[in-house]
Order: sequence, then structure tokens, then C-alpha cells
Amino acid sequence: MKSSRTYATPIFAFLSDIFDGIIARRLGVSTPQLRQADSWADVCLYLCIATSTYLVHPQTLITYRLPLLIVIIVQIIWWIVNLIKYRKPASYHTYSAKLWGITLSVYCHHWPLWL
Repeated sequence: MKSSRTYATPIFAFLSDIFDGIIARRLGVSTPQLRQADSWADVCLYLCIATSTYLVHPQTLITYRLPLLIVIIVQIIWWIVNLIKYRKPASYHTYSAKLWGITLSVYCHHWPLWL
């Protein structure tokens, strides 16, 4: 059986990522540079999660390599389109990006919200 930390940690990370932007806007400290830095922090978080998963459960990444590669390719295409269209890296703060993140989190973590 998994510990409560297994489920609490990603839920906390997800909620803190939502509320840090809300708090920054309410305090009047939200700037384009801060939003970009937050996006880069998100990228670092995703890389750390991938590395941790590989170190602890390498077979999981091997088993799901095709769907994972599809997600990575879609992300890279999204970045390229944004670089071409807006001449800057994509931001994770759009509603579509948040919906994408929620969908991936629920799917990937199989959160047992009913427990």
C-alpha cells in the first residue's frame, strides 16, 4: 500500500502551482519575467519527476515509452509553434496548459480521490 505522502505530495505541488500565481497577482508582484521564471521552474519540476521515476521505477518508463514520447513530442511542437508565433517560449499559465496539466496529473497519478 502506498503512503499518504505518495498522494499528498503531487496534490500539494499542483495546488501550490495554482495559488502562487494568484497570490503574486493579489500582492501586485506578478511580472512577465516572474511568470517566465515560474514556467522554467515547472519545466525543472517535470524533469525532476521524470528522473525520480526513472531511478525508482525504470520499468514504468520503459513500459509507457510510446505514450510518454507522444506527450513529449506534443510539448516540443507546442514550444516550437509558440517560438515561431510569439517569438518567445511557451507559457504554462494559459487555461489550455492548466487543463492539459490537470488531465496529465489525474491520468498519470491515478489519484484515488475516493479514498
